[in-house]
Amino acid sequence: MTGRQSTTKQFVTGINYMDTRDINPNIIDVANETGYDDLMQLAGRYKKTDQPNYHHFVNEDLQQVLVFDTAGVAGSGSPILTVTITTTGFARRDGKYKFSNSKVGKISSVVTTAAGKDSFTITSVDGTNLTAVQGDKITSLGITTGEGSDAVAVLTYGQTKYFNLVEHMKDSTEITDIQSVTTVVTGTGYYAYTQSINQAQSFKETISATLIGGVKSVNEFGSASPTLLDQFGNSMQTTGGIDQEMGNYGINAAVATLGTFLFSDIDVLLDQMLTVKAPSQYLLLCPSKPKRLSDQLFKNLPSANVMNSVKINFDGKEIDFTVDKVSYGNRQLEFSGLNILDQPQIFGNNNPIGKTIYGIPKDKVKVQVGAGGKGGVESRIGVRFLPNPGAGRNHGTEMVAEWYTGALADTPTSGKEVKTCHISTTQGNECLGTRQMFKMRVAI
Repeated sequence: MTGRQSTTKQFVTGINYMDTRDINPNIIDVANETGYDDLMQLAGRYKKTDQPNYHHFVNEDLQQVLVFDTAGVAGSGSPILTVTITTTGFARRDGKYKFSNSKVGKISSVVTTAAGKDSFTITSVDGTNLTAVQGDKITSLGITTGEGSDAVAVLTYGQTKYFNLVEHMKDSTEITDIQSVTTVVTGTGYYAYTQSINQAQSFKETISATLIGGVKSVNEFGSASPTLLDQFGNSMQTTGGIDQEMGNYGINAAVATLGTFLFSDIDVLLDQMLTVKAPSQYLLLCPSKPKRLSDQLFKNLPSANVMNSVKINFDGKEIDFTVDKVSYGNRQLEFSGLNILDQPQIFGNNNPIGKTIYGIPKDKVKVQVGAGGKGGVESRIGVRFLPNPGAGRNHGTEMVAEWYTGALADTPTSGKEVKTCHISTTQGNECLGTRQMFKMRVAI
């Protein structure tokens, strides 16, 4: 019998790398993805829906500023003005209004309406002259009446309905009879196919990208004459992401010069926030490019105004994300990175999302009237999803369905020696009280 041969090496450096092999059993993950869906799950913001579209109503401002229309002021410099304003519905007889020069006038005539604009006479309450020009604004101080007066004109407040859609997203990957031996141990007695791991990570990434950058379709699943069809002729619908929701219904801000971030830009933003009665504390989802510009701006402030915090406190729940907190102008702004916003294959190149800061109030939004006539609070942002009916049968999670087909599936479905993994989810973005959120393009 031939004995085992051995080679004696005097120095370690003399060992040829082919003598033995050292293969790391771990697959190195350089994708480095932290998604928007991860943030929503950590914050407990996933919420079931029973329908593929979901709606909410928002009340309007209870007080309105009246603006004098073009050529809508007669008698300026006297105690009585005859005016036309740019809107209708809020001016009422005996309404009292404050002028920009601190004078106060009272509507002293019947309010008439033409072409969506109200006209009336307004009289100085102290007999001094009222001065106004087109574009001037007056603010309400309520209605004043005399002793024994009758009822005043009624005022009807409106509501605005907003809605969004869930989107049905799907993917699949095929594992052959040879590839099926390529597995990764994920725990005692548990294995995973490497292709399935890649598929799952990629799928999560596209979910996050959709919840951020998606555009709401006009077409819906139930459209009578669908204009958006998949390859099988099925009607489709897509969800509107936070970029579209904030751009359409929130504060759509931008710096004066892209690539330059100044305090004057922040001042303009804070003024816009005042007009929508914004809360004081905000979480800012900030890609790397605009974050570098904000660092250059805020790092020059005294240390009392800028500090690092280990965790975000998001409407009462601590989340393990690093933030930079800045106090400025009665506002606390907490800048937080999110890897998906810097994903070069999705939001890189010329995509404006990777150059934009997204501001979300950290508190919950108040509910004026809720179920059972009660008030309360609601989370401002979240994700709505249709539950996976196969979750109880070990076909995925409550949010993501997973099943297998082919000859290599646990229950073979064909003679082809493959195992095809299918995954799908039906999710949609939700923003409540969006007008108090903002997006601000900063970087070039």
